[in-house]
Amino acid sequence: MNRCRLFIDEVGNDDLKPSSHDENQRYLSLTSLLTRIDLYESRFIPRLADFKTSIFGNGSDAIVLHRREILRREKDFIILNDDALRNRFDAEMLILLRQLPYLISTVVIDKFEYVKTRGEWLFHPYHYCLKTLVERYVLWMRRNEHVGDVVIEQRYPKADKQVKVAFQNIYEQGTEHIPAKIVQKHLTSKEIKFVSKKENCPAMQIVDLIAYPSFKALKYEQKGDQLPNDYGKKIVDILEGWKYARHPTTFNKEGWGKKWLP
Repeated sequence: MNRCRLFIDEVGNDDLKPSSHDENQRYLSLTSLLTRIDLYESRFIPRLADFKTSIFGNGSDAIVLHRREILRREKDFIILNDDALRNRFDAEMLILLRQLPYLISTVVIDKFEYVKTRGEWLFHPYHYCLKTLVERYVLWMRRNEHVGDVVIEQRYPKADKQVKVAFQNIYEQGTEHIPAKIVQKHLTSKEIKFVSKKENCPAMQIVDLIAYPSFKALKYEQKGDQLPNDYGKKIVDILEGWKYARHPTTFNKEGWGKKWLP
């Protein structure tokens, strides 16, 4: 069995009193990046290091790619105020996102609609999204006879403790769709691992760049709106063409690489 790893980042927050009008409060999205450890070590990590060297020069592997700082051209990314370098950064990043070995799944929960239709929280929204991603991860590993673990972005102590318990419950009890014995066969640990955005974790840097464009695309699709033709759409086009997880027989992305809740 090959070993795999799932890296998870979020957009939005898990506020339990969501507003119907505030876009920052209404939605929570989790995006996962799935990769095989052998490919991660042999291709993913070296390829990202080469990209950093190409843009920032030798000795730049310690630079941590962070979407917000890149957009604002802050800290290490102040050099992107040079238009020529910024254009090269953007072009090479798209090539990188297409070439790296990974699959993406994004789940979005409309918290306002969830409360409105259910009347109460059956699941904590963050844990609900996490469970949805882990189920798809386990099913993918089952089909491919792989095993793996899960890494998630660190937030704050209370929330991390709750996520740790929620993940252990999935491992020990399974879900309404997957028996515990199947979960335990394919997850190598009942402990979820935490990584800070400040850590130089290659996969977390890539999922940080992907999470918001993917969330935005799902939201526009749900509303029936046209996604703006900007750089984010170019990232989404790569996801749509090559990187979203798909149903094993129909190859549909909906419900697998893209999932809208409730």
